[in-house]
Amino acid sequence: KQNDATVEYQIVNLADNRTILDTSESSHSLGENSANSDQLTVAKSLPLTSLPPGKYQVKVTVNDSISKQQVAQEAPFVVD
Repeated sequence: KQNDATVEYQIVNLADNRTILDTSESSHSLGENSANSDQLTVAKSLPLTSLPPGKYQVKVTVNDSISKQQVAQEAPFVVD
């Protein structure tokens, strides 16, 4: 009952395709309970006041080092 994953976060400004945020973290850095489970739950927030108005896309990619699988989800959002 352990996991070994890397979670990558990316936010792209769709107007100019410029990457606003590109960061990653290990499942071990998410806390003691995260590394001692076969599941991983991640909740993150970003203050949108730091982004100028426009259309963006967020993408979260999880690389599972144990199963050698990758899962990615992305979604557009708008800052008014």
